Amino acid sequence: METFDRLWQGLAVKYLTPGERGAFFGWLMKTQFEGAGSGSLLSDDKASEIFQSRMCNSESMKFETLSLDAFKCFEAFFTFCNGVAGKLSSKDPSDDQVATRDTALLGVDALWSILAQVRGGEGEQ
Repeated sequence: METFDRLWQGLAVKYLTPGERGAFFGWLMKTQFEGAGSGSLLSDDKASEIFQSRMCNSESMKFETLSLDAFKCFEAFFTFCNGVAGKLSSKDPSDDQVATRDTALLGVDALWSILAQVRGGEGEQ
């Protein structure tokens, strides 16, 4: 986890360029959710911890300048963590649509903050 902490600080928080930050979030999504057969980068518990402590943190995620890559990563963790917690369900795993089983979703306040702060395409590209 220490290595991940250094990666997060260097590439998500103290990045040099928006492209560097976007590449980090793309890598995180790919290694966590697209590693078919090889397992995920983080356990379910660690993924939930990172989602709630870092991705739902405005200072860490910089909601006001959130890039599309960062938002897609947030969205993937939001869906995953709420699914694992039993708060969302899907009839078809290949379908992007999910049903809410519990309205007390993990990260919903952060999602509202993102929506309130990102103004029509003015985030980092």
